[in-house]
Amino acid sequence: MVNVIAFILTKRDGSTTPAAVAIRSDLNVSPRELAATADPPALIS
Repeated sequence: MVNVIAFILTKRDGSTTPAAVAIRSDLNVSPRELAATADPPALIS
């Protein structure tokens, strides 16, 4: 099974970048862990 997470990255200058990430459920990676390794890093509040 593959989960697809779509989100919008907002940069410090106010511009936005759409992004989508496909996650295989058998990899057992949490969205927080994924964001921590994203390039550029996603900001998590």
